Amino acid sequence: MARYHFLQCPDAEFAKKYKLMHILLLFCNADYWGISQLHGTLIRQGTCGNCDKCDYCIVGSKNPMAKKYEIVKDENGFLVSQKI
Repeated sequence: MARYHFLQCPDAEFAKKYKLMHILLLFCNADYWGISQLHGTLIRQGTCGNCDKCDYCIVGSKNPMAKKYEIVKDENGFLVSQKI
């Protein structure tokens, strides 16, 4: 089973460089849809927009790990993965 784990985000680096953190929410939330179109599941409990780091994992949509999380919206409007 393939699994990819990332600790930095080019979208966040771009937003910070050009002082566009207010639109990072749009990029971060769109990641869930984009990755699903590639038959993957994004598991992310925080982004650079709502915590101090972007820490996420991508698994195939049929990977058993994908079924262990649900997508919820946090108090700032960011979509995050919450363990079921």
